[in-house]
Amino acid sequence: LQARALTLHDLSLLYCYRHGVPTAQVLKAFGWGQHFPDFVKQRKEFVVASGCVRLASKVAPEALSGRLMPASCNAQLNQQLLDLHEKICSKSFSDEVGIALDRVVADVQAATLFDVEQVLRSGSAGHGTAIVGSADAELVLTVRGLPVDANAQWLKGLVRSAASSFEANMDVKQNITGYSVTWKTQGPLAIKVSLAPAYGSYRKAIGLLSVQDEDARPCYFGALEEQRTRFMDKQPVGVKTTMRLLKWWRGQREWSCHRTRPGDLLLELLVVYSALREQHQQQSRPSNQAAAVQAVMELMTGFNTMQVVWPERCRCYWQADIPQTLLQQRPLLMDPVNPFVNVADPDAFDPREMMDFARLQKFF
Repeated sequence: LQARALTLHDLSLLYCYRHGVPTAQVLKAFGWGQHFPDFVKQRKEFVVASGCVRLASKVAPEALSGRLMPASCNAQLNQQLLDLHEKICSKSFSDEVGIALDRVVADVQAATLFDVEQVLRSGSAGHGTAIVGSADAELVLTVRGLPVDANAQWLKGLVRSAASSFEANMDVKQNITGYSVTWKTQGPLAIKVSLAPAYGSYRKAIGLLSVQDEDARPCYFGALEEQRTRFMDKQPVGVKTTMRLLKWWRGQREWSCHRTRPGDLLLELLVVYSALREQHQQQSRPSNQAAAVQAVMELMTGFNTMQVVWPERCRCYWQADIPQTLLQQRPLLMDPVNPFVNVADPDAFDPREMMDFARLQKFF
Protein backbone atom coordinates (compact mmCIF):
# COMPACT_ATOMS: atom_id res chain seq x y z
CA LEU A 1 0.00 0.00 0.00
CA GLN A 2 2.99 2.31 0.20
CA ALA A 3 3.23 2.16 -3.58
CA ARG A 4 -0.37 1.84 -4.79
CA ALA A 5 -3.96 1.20 -3.85
CA LEU A 6 -5.26 -2.38 -3.86
CA THR A 7 -8.69 -3.97 -3.87
CA LEU A 8 -9.74 -5.66 -0.64
CA HIS A 9 -9.56 -9.05 -2.35
CA ASP A 10 -6.06 -8.44 -3.74
CA LEU A 11 -4.82 -7.15 -0.39
CA SER A 12 -6.09 -10.30 1.36
CA LEU A 13 -4.42 -12.54 -1.22
CA LEU A 14 -1.15 -10.60 -1.00
CA TYR A 15 -1.08 -10.96 2.81
CA CYS A 16 -1.62 -14.70 2.51
CA TYR A 17 1.11 -14.96 -0.12
CA ARG A 18 3.68 -13.06 1.95
CA HIS A 19 2.92 -14.54 5.37
CA GLY A 20 1.61 -18.00 4.44
CA VAL A 21 -1.62 -17.70 6.42
CA PRO A 22 -5.11 -16.51 5.36
CA THR A 23 -6.35 -13.22 6.80
CA ALA A 24 -9.46 -14.94 8.20
CA GLN A 25 -7.30 -17.27 10.27
CA VAL A 26 -5.21 -14.39 11.63
CA LEU A 27 -8.29 -12.40 12.65
CA LYS A 28 -9.73 -15.44 14.40
CA ALA A 29 -6.45 -16.11 16.22
CA PHE A 30 -6.41 -12.58 17.65
CA GLY A 31 -10.03 -12.80 18.72
CA TRP A 32 -11.53 -10.48 16.11
CA GLY A 33 -14.77 -12.03 14.96
CA GLN A 34 -14.95 -9.96 11.80
CA HIS A 35 -14.51 -10.54 8.13
CA PHE A 36 -11.39 -8.98 6.59
CA PRO A 37 -13.25 -6.18 4.69
CA ASP A 38 -15.07 -5.08 7.86
CA PHE A 39 -11.82 -5.12 9.82
CA VAL A 40 -10.02 -2.90 7.29
CA LYS A 41 -12.91 -0.42 7.05
CA GLN A 42 -12.89 0.10 10.83
CA ARG A 43 -9.16 0.78 11.06
CA LYS A 44 -8.10 4.45 10.99
CA GLU A 45 -4.86 3.51 9.25
CA PHE A 46 -6.74 2.72 6.03
CA VAL A 47 -9.16 4.46 3.69
CA VAL A 48 -11.54 2.34 1.62
CA ALA A 49 -13.18 3.93 -1.43
CA SER A 50 -14.84 2.26 -4.40
CA GLY A 51 -13.57 -1.14 -3.26
CA CYS A 52 -9.92 -0.02 -3.02
CA VAL A 53 -7.74 0.28 0.06
CA ARG A 54 -5.13 2.97 0.55
CA LEU A 55 -3.04 4.08 3.50
CA ALA A 56 -4.70 7.04 5.21
CA SER A 57 -1.34 8.80 5.37
CA LYS A 58 -1.22 8.68 1.57
CA VAL A 59 -4.82 9.64 0.91
CA ALA A 60 -5.25 12.63 3.19
CA PRO A 61 -2.63 14.94 1.65
CA GLU A 62 -3.70 14.02 -1.87
CA ALA A 63 -7.39 14.55 -1.20
CA LEU A 64 -6.72 17.93 0.41
CA SER A 65 -4.46 19.13 -2.39
CA GLY A 66 -6.55 17.75 -5.24
CA ARG A 67 -3.81 15.41 -6.42
CA LEU A 68 -5.21 12.88 -8.85
CA MET A 69 -5.34 9.28 -7.62
CA PRO A 70 -6.15 5.96 -9.30
CA ALA A 71 -9.60 6.26 -10.89
CA SER A 72 -11.09 3.42 -8.87
CA CYS A 73 -10.18 5.19 -5.61
CA ASN A 74 -11.15 8.71 -6.65
CA ALA A 75 -14.63 8.99 -5.18
CA GLN A 76 -13.73 11.85 -2.87
CA LEU A 77 -11.96 13.91 -5.51
CA ASN A 78 -14.72 13.22 -8.00
CA GLN A 79 -17.30 14.67 -5.62
CA GLN A 80 -15.10 17.72 -5.10
CA LEU A 81 -14.98 18.23 -8.87
CA LEU A 82 -18.74 17.89 -9.21
CA ASP A 83 -19.27 20.38 -6.39
CA LEU A 84 -16.85 22.78 -8.08
CA HIS A 85 -18.63 22.41 -11.41
CA GLU A 86 -21.93 23.33 -9.78
CA LYS A 87 -20.33 26.56 -8.56
CA ILE A 88 -18.64 27.60 -11.81
CA CYS A 89 -21.50 26.61 -14.11
CA SER A 90 -24.73 26.70 -12.14
CA LYS A 91 -28.11 26.68 -13.88
CA SER A 92 -28.65 30.33 -12.97
CA PHE A 93 -25.29 31.28 -14.50
CA SER A 94 -25.99 29.31 -17.69
CA ASP A 95 -29.39 30.97 -17.99
CA GLU A 96 -27.79 34.39 -17.50
CA VAL A 97 -25.23 33.68 -20.25
CA GLY A 98 -27.95 32.47 -22.63
CA ILE A 99 -30.12 35.54 -22.06
CA ALA A 100 -27.13 37.89 -22.46
CA LEU A 101 -26.12 36.19 -25.71
CA ASP A 102 -29.62 36.41 -27.17
CA ARG A 103 -29.73 40.11 -26.28
CA VAL A 104 -26.37 40.83 -27.91
CA VAL A 105 -27.31 38.96 -31.09
CA ALA A 106 -30.54 40.94 -31.38
CA ASP A 107 -28.71 44.24 -30.79
CA VAL A 108 -26.00 43.43 -33.35
CA GLN A 109 -28.57 42.46 -35.98
CA ALA A 110 -30.48 45.67 -35.38
CA ALA A 111 -27.34 47.85 -35.48
CA THR A 112 -25.59 46.45 -38.57
CA LEU A 113 -26.06 48.03 -41.99
CA PHE A 114 -24.92 44.93 -43.91
CA ASP A 115 -27.13 42.39 -45.63
CA VAL A 116 -26.57 39.62 -43.10
CA GLU A 117 -27.49 36.08 -44.09
CA GLN A 118 -27.02 34.64 -40.61
CA VAL A 119 -25.31 35.27 -37.29
CA LEU A 120 -23.11 32.33 -36.30
CA ARG A 121 -22.67 31.83 -32.55
CA SER A 122 -19.37 30.51 -31.29
CA GLY A 123 -17.03 30.95 -28.35
CA SER A 124 -17.67 29.37 -24.95
CA ALA A 125 -21.21 30.82 -24.77
CA GLY A 126 -22.08 29.46 -28.19
CA HIS A 127 -20.53 26.06 -27.42
CA GLY A 128 -22.06 25.70 -23.96
CA THR A 129 -18.70 25.61 -22.15
CA ALA A 130 -18.73 29.00 -20.40
CA ILE A 131 -17.83 29.22 -16.70
CA VAL A 132 -17.86 32.01 -14.16
CA GLY A 133 -14.93 34.29 -14.99
CA SER A 134 -14.43 32.83 -18.48
CA ALA A 135 -17.44 33.49 -20.67
CA ASP A 136 -17.09 34.82 -24.20
CA ALA A 137 -19.17 34.86 -27.37
CA GLU A 138 -17.84 35.05 -30.92
CA LEU A 139 -20.42 36.22 -33.44
CA VAL A 140 -19.72 35.87 -37.15
CA LEU A 141 -21.91 37.85 -39.53
CA THR A 142 -22.03 36.12 -42.91
CA VAL A 143 -22.69 38.94 -45.37
CA ARG A 144 -24.44 38.55 -48.71
CA GLY A 145 -22.66 40.23 -51.60
CA LEU A 146 -19.26 40.26 -49.90
CA PRO A 147 -16.74 38.95 -52.47
CA VAL A 148 -15.29 35.64 -51.39
CA ASP A 149 -11.84 36.79 -52.51
CA ALA A 150 -12.03 40.23 -50.91
CA ASN A 151 -8.58 41.30 -49.77
CA ALA A 152 -7.63 41.87 -46.16
CA GLN A 153 -7.52 45.66 -46.40
CA TRP A 154 -11.05 45.75 -47.78
CA LEU A 155 -12.26 43.53 -44.96
CA LYS A 156 -10.60 45.79 -42.37
CA GLY A 157 -12.49 48.71 -43.85
CA LEU A 158 -15.78 46.85 -43.49
CA VAL A 159 -14.93 45.99 -39.87
CA ARG A 160 -14.30 49.68 -39.13
CA SER A 161 -17.66 50.48 -40.72
CA ALA A 162 -19.36 47.87 -38.56
CA ALA A 163 -17.65 49.28 -35.46
CA SER A 164 -18.96 52.77 -36.26
CA SER A 165 -22.46 51.38 -36.68
CA PHE A 166 -22.30 49.53 -33.36
CA GLU A 167 -21.01 52.66 -31.60
CA ALA A 168 -23.83 54.77 -32.99
CA ASN A 169 -26.58 52.30 -32.11
CA MET A 170 -25.29 50.40 -29.06
CA ASP A 171 -24.03 51.70 -25.73
CA VAL A 172 -20.72 49.80 -25.74
CA LYS A 173 -17.04 50.67 -25.41
CA GLN A 174 -15.48 48.72 -28.25
CA ASN A 175 -12.11 48.02 -29.79
CA ILE A 176 -11.01 46.86 -33.22
CA THR A 177 -8.68 43.87 -32.96
CA GLY A 178 -7.45 42.52 -36.27
CA TYR A 179 -10.53 41.69 -38.32
CA SER A 180 -12.95 41.84 -35.38
CA VAL A 181 -14.82 44.25 -33.12
CA THR A 182 -14.60 43.42 -29.41
CA TRP A 183 -16.25 44.73 -26.25
CA LYS A 184 -17.29 43.66 -22.74
CA THR A 185 -20.96 43.61 -21.81
CA GLN A 186 -22.27 44.76 -18.44
CA GLY A 187 -23.12 41.11 -17.78
CA PRO A 188 -20.84 38.08 -17.89
CA LEU A 189 -19.93 38.10 -21.58
CA ALA A 190 -16.94 39.32 -23.58
CA ILE A 191 -18.04 39.83 -27.20
CA LYS A 192 -16.15 39.46 -30.47
CA VAL A 193 -17.86 40.18 -33.81
CA SER A 194 -16.35 39.27 -37.18
CA LEU A 195 -17.47 39.44 -40.79
CA ALA A 196 -17.25 36.71 -43.44
CA PRO A 197 -18.62 36.17 -46.94
CA ALA A 198 -21.74 34.04 -47.29
CA TYR A 199 -20.11 31.10 -49.05
CA GLY A 200 -23.30 29.10 -49.44
CA SER A 201 -21.82 25.77 -48.36
CA TYR A 202 -18.98 24.39 -46.27
CA ARG A 203 -17.37 22.59 -49.21
CA LYS A 204 -17.41 25.76 -51.29
CA ALA A 205 -15.80 27.67 -48.43
CA ILE A 206 -13.01 25.07 -48.10
CA GLY A 207 -12.43 25.09 -51.85
CA LEU A 208 -12.14 28.88 -51.99
CA LEU A 209 -9.92 29.04 -48.89
CA SER A 210 -7.57 26.44 -50.36
CA VAL A 211 -6.57 28.80 -53.20
CA GLN A 212 -6.01 31.79 -50.91
CA ASP A 213 -2.54 32.77 -49.76
CA GLU A 214 -1.69 31.27 -46.38
CA ASP A 215 -1.49 34.71 -44.77
CA ALA A 216 -4.87 35.77 -46.17
CA ARG A 217 -6.89 32.74 -45.01
CA PRO A 218 -7.38 33.61 -41.33
CA CYS A 219 -9.55 36.64 -42.00
CA TYR A 220 -12.22 34.35 -43.50
CA PHE A 221 -12.05 31.45 -41.06
CA GLY A 222 -15.12 32.80 -39.28
CA ALA A 223 -17.34 31.35 -42.01
CA LEU A 224 -16.50 27.86 -40.68
CA GLU A 225 -17.88 28.52 -37.19
CA GLU A 226 -21.25 26.95 -37.99
CA GLN A 227 -19.53 23.57 -38.38
CA ARG A 228 -17.55 24.15 -35.19
CA THR A 229 -20.73 24.77 -33.23
CA ARG A 230 -22.24 21.57 -34.66
CA PHE A 231 -19.10 19.67 -33.68
CA MET A 232 -19.39 20.93 -30.11
CA ASP A 233 -23.13 20.27 -29.93
CA LYS A 234 -22.41 16.57 -30.56
CA GLN A 235 -20.23 16.25 -27.47
CA PRO A 236 -21.76 14.42 -24.47
CA VAL A 237 -22.65 16.25 -21.27
CA GLY A 238 -19.78 14.60 -19.37
CA VAL A 239 -17.24 15.74 -21.97
CA LYS A 240 -18.41 19.34 -21.72
CA THR A 241 -18.23 19.11 -17.93
CA THR A 242 -14.56 18.11 -18.21
CA MET A 243 -13.95 21.05 -20.56
CA ARG A 244 -15.36 23.50 -18.03
CA LEU A 245 -13.33 22.01 -15.18
CA LEU A 246 -10.09 22.30 -17.16
CA LYS A 247 -10.84 25.93 -17.98
CA TRP A 248 -11.16 26.53 -14.25
CA TRP A 249 -7.88 24.66 -13.68
CA ARG A 250 -6.20 26.91 -16.26
CA GLY A 251 -7.53 29.99 -14.51
CA GLN A 252 -5.92 28.96 -11.22
CA ARG A 253 -2.41 28.85 -12.73
CA GLU A 254 -0.02 31.70 -13.38
CA TRP A 255 1.21 31.73 -16.97
CA SER A 256 4.28 33.69 -17.97
CA CYS A 257 2.66 35.11 -21.11
CA HIS A 258 -0.26 34.72 -23.50
CA ARG A 259 1.75 32.35 -25.69
CA THR A 260 2.13 29.78 -22.89
CA ARG A 261 -1.51 29.87 -21.77
CA PRO A 262 -3.61 27.13 -23.46
CA GLY A 263 -6.62 28.56 -25.27
CA ASP A 264 -10.21 27.37 -25.05
CA LEU A 265 -10.11 25.49 -28.36
CA LEU A 266 -6.94 23.62 -27.42
CA LEU A 267 -8.36 22.49 -24.07
CA GLU A 268 -11.68 21.52 -25.61
CA LEU A 269 -10.05 19.43 -28.32
CA LEU A 270 -7.77 17.68 -25.82
CA VAL A 271 -10.86 16.61 -23.87
CA VAL A 272 -12.65 15.36 -27.00
CA TYR A 273 -9.56 13.48 -28.19
CA SER A 274 -9.08 11.90 -24.77
CA ALA A 275 -12.66 10.61 -24.82
CA LEU A 276 -12.25 9.27 -28.37
CA ARG A 277 -9.03 7.52 -27.43
CA GLU A 278 -10.80 5.67 -24.64
CA GLN A 279 -13.42 4.47 -27.13
CA HIS A 280 -10.76 3.43 -29.64
CA GLN A 281 -9.02 1.35 -26.99
CA GLN A 282 -12.38 -0.34 -26.36
CA GLN A 283 -12.47 0.94 -22.84
CA SER A 284 -15.52 2.38 -21.17
CA ARG A 285 -15.77 6.12 -20.95
CA PRO A 286 -14.15 7.49 -17.76
CA SER A 287 -16.57 6.63 -14.96
CA ASN A 288 -16.21 10.00 -13.25
CA GLN A 289 -14.72 13.45 -13.70
CA ALA A 290 -11.61 12.63 -11.65
CA ALA A 291 -10.74 9.88 -14.15
CA ALA A 292 -11.59 12.08 -17.14
CA VAL A 293 -9.46 14.98 -15.90
CA GLN A 294 -6.57 12.64 -15.15
CA ALA A 295 -6.72 11.20 -18.68
CA VAL A 296 -6.43 14.70 -20.18
CA MET A 297 -3.56 15.57 -17.83
CA GLU A 298 -1.70 12.51 -19.09
CA LEU A 299 -2.13 13.77 -22.66
CA MET A 300 -0.78 17.16 -21.63
CA THR A 301 2.40 15.69 -20.16
CA GLY A 302 3.39 14.35 -23.60
CA PHE A 303 2.02 17.28 -25.57
CA ASN A 304 5.31 18.16 -27.30
CA THR A 305 5.19 14.89 -29.27
CA MET A 306 1.45 14.89 -29.91
CA GLN A 307 0.27 13.94 -33.39
CA VAL A 308 -3.50 14.12 -33.77
CA VAL A 309 -5.26 13.90 -37.12
CA TRP A 310 -8.97 13.31 -36.54
CA PRO A 311 -10.61 10.21 -38.02
CA GLU A 312 -12.96 10.78 -40.92
CA ARG A 313 -16.07 10.27 -38.78
CA CYS A 314 -15.02 13.13 -36.49
CA ARG A 315 -13.76 15.81 -38.87
CA CYS A 316 -15.67 17.91 -41.37
CA TYR A 317 -13.17 17.93 -44.26
CA TRP A 318 -11.37 15.42 -46.47
CA GLN A 319 -7.84 14.19 -45.84
CA ALA A 320 -6.74 15.74 -49.15
CA ASP A 321 -7.79 19.19 -47.87
CA ILE A 322 -4.97 19.25 -45.29
CA PRO A 323 -1.78 20.95 -46.55
CA GLN A 324 1.12 18.51 -46.41
CA THR A 325 3.36 21.08 -44.72
CA LEU A 326 0.88 21.24 -41.84
CA LEU A 327 1.02 17.48 -41.29
CA GLN A 328 4.79 17.72 -40.76
CA GLN A 329 4.48 20.07 -37.77
CA ARG A 330 5.09 18.80 -34.23
CA PRO A 331 3.27 18.94 -31.99
CA LEU A 332 0.21 18.45 -34.19
CA LEU A 333 -3.39 18.84 -33.02
CA MET A 334 -5.48 19.33 -36.12
CA ASP A 335 -8.61 21.45 -35.99
CA PRO A 336 -11.49 19.04 -36.82
CA VAL A 337 -13.36 21.83 -38.63
CA ASN A 338 -10.61 23.83 -40.33
CA PRO A 339 -8.05 21.81 -42.36
CA PHE A 340 -5.68 24.78 -42.50
CA VAL A 341 -5.09 25.06 -38.74
CA ASN A 342 -2.84 23.19 -36.33
CA VAL A 343 -4.19 24.21 -32.92
CA ALA A 344 -0.84 23.21 -31.39
CA ASP A 345 1.18 25.33 -33.85
CA PRO A 346 4.59 25.73 -32.13
CA ASP A 347 4.89 29.26 -33.53
CA ALA A 348 1.72 30.27 -31.66
CA PHE A 349 1.75 28.12 -28.50
CA ASP A 350 4.59 27.10 -26.19
CA PRO A 351 3.38 23.99 -24.29
CA ARG A 352 6.20 23.68 -21.75
CA GLU A 353 4.43 25.40 -18.86
CA MET A 354 1.23 23.43 -19.46
CA MET A 355 3.24 20.19 -19.51
CA ASP A 356 4.98 21.10 -16.26
CA PHE A 357 1.69 21.89 -14.51
CA ALA A 358 0.14 18.64 -15.81
CA ARG A 359 3.07 16.55 -14.54
CA LEU A 360 2.24 17.66 -11.01
CA GLN A 361 -1.08 15.78 -11.36
CA LYS A 362 -2.55 18.41 -9.07
CA PHE A 363 -5.93 19.95 -9.83
CA PHE A 364 -6.77 22.19 -6.86
